[in-house]
Amino acid sequence: MRNTIFIILFSMILVSGSVLPTTFAEHLSAGSGIGAGLAGVNHPGTWYPGENLKVGDYFKYKLCHESYKDCTDYWFSMWLEKEVLGGPEEIFRFQVLVEDGNRILKGHMDVGKIAPEAIGGTVSDNVLQYVSVYKSSIIWLSSFATADIDQPGKGPKAFSKVSWGKIANIGGEQVGAIGMETITVPAGEYDTIVIGWKSGGITSHIWVVDDFPFPVKASTWVQVTAGVPPQEYRFSLYEYKPNVSSSPFAGFTDTRETEKGVDCITNYELVKIFENTNTNSMVINILYGPEKPRIGCDVYWSLEFKKAFSTDLWENQVHYDILKVNLIDGKTIPTASAAEDEGHDKFFSTSGQVHRYWQMQGEPGLQKFAIIVYGTGPEYSVPNPEKFG
Repeated sequence: MRNTIFIILFSMILVSGSVLPTTFAEHLSAGSGIGAGLAGVNHPGTWYPGENLKVGDYFKYKLCHESYKDCTDYWFSMWLEKEVLGGPEEIFRFQVLVEDGNRILKGHMDVGKIAPEAIGGTVSDNVLQYVSVYKSSIIWLSSFATADIDQPGKGPKAFSKVSWGKIANIGGEQVGAIGMETITVPAGEYDTIVIGWKSGGITSHIWVVDDFPFPVKASTWVQVTAGVPPQEYRFSLYEYKPNVSSSPFAGFTDTRETEKGVDCITNYELVKIFENTNTNSMVINILYGPEKPRIGCDVYWSLEFKKAFSTDLWENQVHYDILKVNLIDGKTIPTASAAEDEGHDKFFSTSGQVHRYWQMQGEPGLQKFAIIVYGTGPEYSVPNPEKFG
């Protein structure tokens, strides 16, 4: 990492702990208002999440959701190991692998056959938050389409149907098929039906394939009344293999194993720092905790990027990083980067509101940290340096 100027320097004591450019079919747009822009498509099939799902199926997705690290990408893989028999409901068991920056997490989840949603009490604790994202993204359409079941509004949905249902948020926009498109994702080329809806003036898209269990791609947006709509979730299918008979995750070691024996603090008050950048380009409200984190444990970070002339207004599309630094001969030298630890050159926040975790490594003692803003602008652009600080 190069030497540079950092916006806010602060210190915390580390304590020994031993006691995870998207493009989308802009030409396929849903209308606004109930039923507007939705007419179904001329395709004879029906679909629901989990359709044609079979034991041995293996899927690998690159995935993000705004509820987890402000939509920072990670890898989510799942292998359908077996059917689980003998209970009140027919269910499948998935083995799950998460690759989130420098972390590897292995677990499992049981899902239903009517809708492939994780069944409470069956999800490994270490992958629970990632399975929650899976529910809110990869299988989000199970709110509208399921396997055959004798319940009003449930069952497979026809691609020709005008509307699959109404989204449950302000405005109640309709969800349905808005077009057909042949697309290429890393897993291959697929003839897809595009499911879409419009909210806040922008259309969200999910690409599904008839007779294929899960969508192959998605790009959806949070509804906002002002400012730039942040990405709600996006994903793309990177690998699909049928008839996998043995665990594809056997060669991976769960990094949580290295954290055993670390007595992490779970109840703590947040430390608050409210300051301008050194260039007065914006104000940043920093909340972190615990005050004295332990080596091998996570520090929680809440960052709020506000406009310098009014802290009631948010900065949007912020490129930033959290750094550990040393001060040597009056120079600020970065020694570790939260972004690099997760495999990125920097972080990005559409909304200017950030919640994330960073696992502390190194030696116990007083450590200095800094927040750097590289600038503002669209995610995959060169940041505007006017906001640097």
